[in-house]
Amino acid sequence: MSVDIDEPISLPATGSGRTVLDIVVPVYNEERDLEPCIRTLREHMLRTFPYRFRIKSPTMPVSMTHW
Repeated sequence: MSVDIDEPISLPATGSGRTVLDIVVPVYNEERDLEPCIRTLREHMLRTFPYRFRIKSPTMPVSMTHW
């Protein structure tokens, strides 16, 4: 999907209940630091972003040490 910068983006009304943004935070062996980072991100988004959002954190298994 591409968006032309000159075209206005149509977002649903703030009370519509539709999620308009998925934030994906990939992590690898960061269990200790993950929770404070996600909490900070969530607090920031709640203060500054008027639409529904989801924060997802897919983790790579520790056993995946090679590509």
